[in-house]
Amino acid sequence: WTYAQINEQANQLAAYLAKHVKAKECYTDEAPRVGLFLRQSPEAIIAILATMKAGIAHVPLDFQRPASQLRHMIADTGLTLIVTDVDDRELAVNALKETSEYKNVTTVDFNEAVKGVDDQVVSSERVRADTLAYVIYSSGSTSKPKGIAIPHGQLLDTAGALSAVLGDDDKVTKDSHIGGYTVLGFDASLFDMLMAFKVGACLHIIPQETRFDPPLLKDFFRDKQISHVVLLPPVMEKLADLGESALQELSALKVICATGEAFSPALVDRWQGLLPHTLLINGYGPTEAVISAM
Repeated sequence: WTYAQINEQANQLAAYLAKHVKAKECYTDEAPRVGLFLRQSPEAIIAILATMKAGIAHVPLDFQRPASQLRHMIADTGLTLIVTDVDDRELAVNALKETSEYKNVTTVDFNEAVKGVDDQVVSSERVRADTLAYVIYSSGSTSKPKGIAIPHGQLLDTAGALSAVLGDDDKVTKDSHIGGYTVLGFDASLFDMLMAFKVGACLHIIPQETRFDPPLLKDFFRDKQISHVVLLPPVMEKLADLGESALQELSALKVICATGEAFSPALVDRWQGLLPHTLLINGYGPTEAVISAM
């Protein structure tokens, strides 16, 4: 996908959403919302950009969550429209069936939504710094998932913070290759997008079957010349288990931002011994801190 193709489809979907999702002059707690029931894919990234263009907050609905949690999230955010794809539309409908708002929620296939819609730029007047960008939910491991609302201004601040942390030799440029590891239901996936799209770098979405197979993941990083990536510490542990000779193939890897769980000093020492040229960033922090706490 080129940036031109992504922008064209994002404009088309933004125009569709602006027409079908009730829009208001939106302060943070009044923004219209749309659910995204999409796997990590170019379509998911386009859908996120479309919501941002339209001034509509997106609510990622993660496939890995129990149906009861998805129903809670749908009802809690008052969704009236969910964007999905033809392969997963039935899953989305099943997640809706037991919600009290079932009859008021429409599911639409991504390709249907952009079909026949002109590539038109939605007015940027819809979006201000305090306009809600997304609502993302906690894991719900100890109670009901809690929704955290993040406005556009804070998201832009996070993008700026990354640039401030990186030195000249480690900065993301248009020639960088970003590894898109994190699934849509976790806000770290936005970090991947911010790194790439801020400067026009190449974002490589890591296939599902590759993410959980350390040798395949290492080969993916090598073959795509991944320079920057956001990873969970347990994934870094498994990659480190491959040994020094395997990881020496990752000469292009400049920066790893560890997030999602605590980044232990022992793991830091291990990686510094294996790949001393790679900058390690501890990005672990609460969702309320906007993706990471750098």
